[in-house]
Amino acid sequence: MRKWGAALLIALALSGLALGAGRQAKREALAAGGSPAGTVIWIELDRKRLTVYENGTETAAFPIASGARDTPSPVGVYRITHRFATELSGFGTRFLGLSVGFGQYGIHGTNVPGSIGRSVSHGCIRLRVRDAERLYRMAGGGTKGVI
Repeated sequence: MRKWGAALLIALALSGLALGAGRQAKREALAAGGSPAGTVIWIELDRKRLTVYENGTETAAFPIASGARDTPSPVGVYRITHRFATELSGFGTRFLGLSVGFGQYGIHGTNVPGSIGRSVSHGCIRLRVRDAERLYRMAGGGTKGVI
């Protein structure tokens, strides 16, 4: 088991997700809602895909880049705690910060679009700039994000 294996199991247990639960965990997360306007961001690291659900209905999906083997993306259920818009940088033009309790992680654009579809980040979820800008309009503070 990797060095982050125990942390992963704890995060899954605390979030109410079970290993192998797959679709059932997804249904439960979407049903629990609790996000502004019923918005939930569902991130599938293995598929390199971020899907936005509004009141349980898929409204958008984007390809992503995720954490590298040595710097994996944190698995769990989080909330968007801060947001900012900026000029094009390593974070693209939009950043959505997540409530990860052991570091600073977020969902953001990238100035390296060739990284999309790969495991290359330091744990953050990267999107194409135009996709990050669209997600930014859809997901306000407090929106639930499930990785």
